Amino acid sequence: ALKKDSADGHNNLGNILKAQGKLHAAIDHFNSALSINPLFSQAHNNLANVLMQQSKISDAEKSYKKALKINPNYSEALNNLGHAIQCLGRVREAKKYYKKAIEINPNYAEAYNNLGTALREIGELKLAILNFEKALNLNPKYYKALINLAQALHDSLEGSRALVILKDAIKLDPKRYEAYDTMGLIMRRLDKPKDALKFFKIAQEFKVDETDNLINMAICYQDLGKTEDALKHIRKMIDLKPDSAQAYRQLALLKKFSDEDQDIKHMQNLYNSGLKGQQHVYICFALAKVFEDLGDIEKEFGFLNEGNTYQKKLLNYDISHDKELFKKVRETAFIIRNNTSVVPMGKASPIPIFILGMPRSGTSLVEQIISSHSKVTGGGELSYIHFHGSSLSTGESLCSPERIESFRNTYLERIKSLSQGSPFVTDKMPQNFLYISLICCAFPEAKIVHIQRDSAATC
Repeated sequence: ALKKDSADGHNNLGNILKAQGKLHAAIDHFNSALSINPLFSQAHNNLANVLMQQSKISDAEKSYKKALKINPNYSEALNNLGHAIQCLGRVREAKKYYKKAIEINPNYAEAYNNLGTALREIGELKLAILNFEKALNLNPKYYKALINLAQALHDSLEGSRALVILKDAIKLDPKRYEAYDTMGLIMRRLDKPKDALKFFKIAQEFKVDETDNLINMAICYQDLGKTEDALKHIRKMIDLKPDSAQAYRQLALLKKFSDEDQDIKHMQNLYNSGLKGQQHVYICFALAKVFEDLGDIEKEFGFLNEGNTYQKKLLNYDISHDKELFKKVRETAFIIRNNTSVVPMGKASPIPIFILGMPRSGTSLVEQIISSHSKVTGGGELSYIHFHGSSLSTGESLCSPERIESFRNTYLERIKSLSQGSPFVTDKMPQNFLYISLICCAFPEAKIVHIQRDSAATC
């Protein structure tokens, strides 16, 4: 009031209003600060933070870039811009900004955490884990980094370590829902729906928005064969959030539709409301199930096709990444082959049987036939070769005899825990064909079954 041309005053007041949740008023003061001083980089950054809260992500991106044009070494704006770009689906581009923020400020725990989330999203789990651990080294009480580390560890088949991390998160703050929620998701993936339900129920006590939990609990009840309980939770979610396409997608999986069903009208209205992104995919797949039940195959196919088309857009797939991957695999294959004779081999126990080929080529049927033998345990689609061997097969790690031996021992140790004492274990991950050179080198005693099927059938 005393000094109306104080850009600092407007900026600071904007921050206070933002903290109070008064976002429109905060924006007015940030804009006032910028009208007084257009080169006020912190005000551009703070304005962008509010726009992010309002889900105006493209506008936020522009404001972060204005802040960085004024101050290219503004580490906070670099980190925030990376987050905005990641929210827009440009994950690989986001990595660049997180790395620049860390380069300027090596003690920036939040930037390490965000870089970890980007790496996890594109499947680079080892590097993701490393960055979450760096964030926690800088700030051991960083709750969000603990949750992210646990999720990445579970993705990388280290479920027991993930559960230890989550227990640490619960000790740190027993009244935050994220750790219980993640515990539930891990238990659900481990096919323990009863245990998962317990954690989802605890999470619900601390959650302001319980809708995600209702979906998760419905899926658990469905896994337990309790369809009525599953339907009850989905109905509750629809009452709380009538525009949830995900809820209708789950509903469609739980019931059979007839011509007079009132749910169909609600789903069609939701479809006509112009949903975007994943919500549009959910409603398309839900309506496909409706018309499958009604016997209208033409409409069913139309919705399936539309849902798949949108899903492909969301995946943002670029074939150039795969072309580069195959090029690296070919080049590294010769290096791996030259190491075959010098890798020291102990006796393999159990001996792996690899069943590989294109997806939908018949790997499941062949595994069922082989694992019916009394000396064979069916391992299913194991991610161990990819997780422990992809860096060797693509040349990202030095492909030395010592590393190949370490990879062999790690894999054999993993499948031994699944073997139930059987001398053979099947691994039917179809995409293991990518790592065939490494498999031949590391496991000369293994059996490899290559499944081939007509290309139209696999497509």
